[in-house]
Amino acid sequence: DAKKLGYPKVSTLTINGVPGKKLVDSTIKLVKGTDGSVIDGVTIEYTGLKSGAITRSEVSDVKITNNIITGPSTTQTVYGIAIDSGDNGCHDILIANNVIDITGSRYVYGIDIWEEHSLSTKHSDISIVSNNITLVGTGTRMAQGIYASEIDNAIIYGNSIKVTSGGAAYGVGTDYLTNSDISNNNIEISSSGQMAYGITATTSGSDITISNNDVKATGIGAVGVGINNQTGAEIADNTIDIEGGDYTTITSSDSLGTANAGILVGVGNTDVEIHGNDV
Repeated sequence: DAKKLGYPKVSTLTINGVPGKKLVDSTIKLVKGTDGSVIDGVTIEYTGLKSGAITRSEVSDVKITNNIITGPSTTQTVYGIAIDSGDNGCHDILIANNVIDITGSRYVYGIDIWEEHSLSTKHSDISIVSNNITLVGTGTRMAQGIYASEIDNAIIYGNSIKVTSGGAAYGVGTDYLTNSDISNNNIEISSSGQMAYGITATTSGSDITISNNDVKATGIGAVGVGINNQTGAEIADNTIDIEGGDYTTITSSDSLGTANAGILVGVGNTDVEIHGNDV
């Protein structure tokens, strides 16, 4: 039971927003023991030195829906909604119908899901659906609409993502995904100084489907959909529009490297199917 495993007593929380009211420079944090919680209809506004609006670690069966997160932040890393794995990962999570509109000067994430401290702890059953994400990265580092890592059964569906960055720009960036689907997203990204990547699946993954997305990427180098080190990947029926420049001038990039490509199939892939795309 929970006590034998060292968990605190589970406290399910329901946090509902109040019409016409907002939280300013506040963070709602769900931690181990708050399984089954709901955060719905809350408005959170940044005015400066704040890094994250809604965060959670080691929770299950949580819904984050219909929230509005806006404003600028002067911290080094800023995100709208963040999930870290802790020792046990997060499971059965729904992130849906949120509006995230934030500006940052270094690293800017709309929705950020990662594994903590290289624990090799995987999340499972994470659904990111119908969110509206607008990011502006004013510096030369990176802005990323959705980052999703170490997940079995991720669904990234029907999101609208617009990213403008002085550094690298990503629509949906993923790694270490298994049995996952990225589909029906509308992505528009622009980098004035580095690479623009619409959708990526990198660094070891398996059974990934990337389909029916509408991707527009503009940068010094631009990639619509890029993959590497995937076992079993399908890239199908996407509409991709890229506009790139002299990518050889870019001095820093991720594992996909620099290129101008509608679809970039990098190293280490097996069983890849590509069909029905409009590039």
